[in-house]
Amino acid sequence: MEQARKIATELGFPVLVRPSYVLGGRAMEIVYNDDQLLKYMSSAVQVSPKHPVLVDKYFRGKEVEVDAIGDGKNLFIPGIMEHIERAGVHSGDSIAVYPPQSLSKREIELVVDYTTRIGAALRYVVL
Repeated sequence: MEQARKIATELGFPVLVRPSYVLGGRAMEIVYNDDQLLKYMSSAVQVSPKHPVLVDKYFRGKEVEVDAIGDGKNLFIPGIMEHIERAGVHSGDSIAVYPPQSLSKREIELVVDYTTRIGAALRYVVL
């Protein structure tokens, strides 16, 4: 618990905590203070005291998904989806909507720009 508290203090709250052996977002939680961290660590240690708990900085933000298809020269982006549940836990467990509801024009432009550059760099072609 003391090591988790030290790491959380260094990173600054909120932090994302999860058992090291968990996949797919299970047992992850965002904690906002020492009391929540203590509660989480108490329950996580009871479940599996032999496995470490990971503590990561949690960044508030927006989570989006992009569909794109290319022919090696052109890239087509049929859709940008925005997750409407809190980001950072696990995208497979959250709901996304199309079209995006709260992305600004600038944010959409950035998503398109990054997707286009990634597609060009990968030279992605669907046969």
